[in-house]
Amino acid sequence: MNSSRWILILCLLGVSAQVQANSWGKNNFSTLKENASAVFSSVPERVYGIGLSSQNGASFNQYINSDDRLDDALNNVEELGYNLIRTWGFNSYSVMIYNNIATNNRKIKVQQGIWLNTSDLATCIGTIDAALQALEPYKDLILGVSLLNETEGVVTAQTLGALIVWAKNNYPDYLYTANFLSGTLNNQAFSNVFSDLDYINVNEYGGYFGFGSNHSVENQINQISQKTYSAVDDDKLIVIGETGWQSYPRNTNGVFDAKLTASNLCEYYYKISNLIYNGQSRYGFMFYFNLSSAGWKDQSGGGNYNDDDWGLFSEGNSSSLGSPIWNTSTVSSDLRDKLENGSIVEMTTHYPSVPVLNRTGNFVNLFWENNDYVFLESSTDLDTWTTLGNSSPYADPVASQKFYRTKVIVD
Repeated sequence: MNSSRWILILCLLGVSAQVQANSWGKNNFSTLKENASAVFSSVPERVYGIGLSSQNGASFNQYINSDDRLDDALNNVEELGYNLIRTWGFNSYSVMIYNNIATNNRKIKVQQGIWLNTSDLATCIGTIDAALQALEPYKDLILGVSLLNETEGVVTAQTLGALIVWAKNNYPDYLYTANFLSGTLNNQAFSNVFSDLDYINVNEYGGYFGFGSNHSVENQINQISQKTYSAVDDDKLIVIGETGWQSYPRNTNGVFDAKLTASNLCEYYYKISNLIYNGQSRYGFMFYFNLSSAGWKDQSGGGNYNDDDWGLFSEGNSSSLGSPIWNTSTVSSDLRDKLENGSIVEMTTHYPSVPVLNRTGNFVNLFWENNDYVFLESSTDLDTWTTLGNSSPYADPVASQKFYRTKVIVD
């Protein structure tokens, strides 16, 4: 009898250990799928993601050894209210990211990318195996593992399917995804792959890369809002893994280039965020592209095209990211219209919906409605903001102050 009891206890301990060994993403997958929320500390919070490639500058991996620049980038991630970041590949910088998050007790979680550019199964398994072994100490910081980024033209559906089976058998504690080009989600050859993945990332830019003279921010928002993916089951979680708008001409054609401005980037950022987080769409959440400018991509697209200038911040230097794109000249006309009885002198906000502003003399109230909660701030000097109310059931006061931190100066 005693022997049987010990066997039962040991079995239960084994089950408990396996549950604890799961990655953060796997432990939170049910609520991520149901309502794009997860527990970061003690209560569920909405998830918000952004691309992080701060090791790059004007050249690939230019700042891969800079702790100061990484620290500044992750500070900006937190100050903008993001709690998820996406990376593209695993290297020494990945370990620096995890160590920085752990050391500074950040609540940021990571969708870890693994860069695959071959269909040779053994080579791919070797790359994935090395990365997942190295990730073992950081499982509580990982949302999921992305097995490729836009290389499905090289990594065949057959190879990718075999890799998913291998990864789930050998490293069952993670969620697995992959970042696909938009059109691939209509390719029936990948339908089994989509079924086998835990969730799907789609890099979705609507008709942007057609460089059409009639393309606009509004067109792109409408195109994305109406997207359907015929090779993906209706109940599969789809995440936008990339989307964005350039703030500087691409050198394609004059009419399209004239629309690539910081003002339009600002407008697109607000409108796509509002669609994903406040509207009705096919997507659970997204990773906006990008935190920093992606300067290393300058003219990387062939044909002397400029593939740079996607970021919310310019590249900066080895110690920090550069200045934010938002300034007096880049605030969109839509946002200007929201400010009554005065014109904008300066406005810096990264909240995912447009604020409503009420002003009486020098007293200014800003508030947002976002589904199930309202947040209110006020200022008498337009420089120091006071929290008046926060009905959010999710964010703690410190996190919410970071997330909703907004500076508006009205003349």
